[in-house]
Amino acid sequence: MTPSEYESFYSNLNSVSRNRLTDLNKECVKRILESTRDQQSVLDVGCGRGYMIQKIQATFPSIECFACDVIDNPCLPQGIEFRKGHADSLPFKDESVDVVFCSHVLEHVKDPRAVVGELLRVARRKLILVTPKQRPYFYTLDEHLNFYWYEEALTSLFTPSTCHCTEVDGDWYLTVQK
Repeated sequence: MTPSEYESFYSNLNSVSRNRLTDLNKECVKRILESTRDQQSVLDVGCGRGYMIQKIQATFPSIECFACDVIDNPCLPQGIEFRKGHADSLPFKDESVDVVFCSHVLEHVKDPRAVVGELLRVARRKLILVTPKQRPYFYTLDEHLNFYWYEEALTSLFTPSTCHCTEVDGDWYLTVQK
């Protein structure tokens, strides 16, 4: 798919995955909030409807909040700066945001290694990545291209970076301190 075909696919998608409030489980939400508590800026890459970035803004109103997705998202409240873009070519400068988080996105992208490189490039202090711990399936309801059943399948994308990965209620929760 070309970048415009990818955008069109997700813009026109009307499936179970697009109609959920969030894919994050409660423990991952709690951990993301704890990790952003003392930061000055946060970016949600692949924000979808903006559930997590809105939760951060509501919990910590002094944090500068950014959101990015391939689909235009005019529904975000004031105080969250939205930039349209692809996760493999983020419209942000190097090390421009304290914490970058990306949840339930890596399994949807064509080139996970390129996306990881971009997330690390933009993050100044920390990267948080959440992806489902899911076996490979030929057909899924969630349009997944990549599957991370084994921890090594995910952590190998970060070599030689040091990352910490744990299973949290059926998801991988990975952090990189910079």
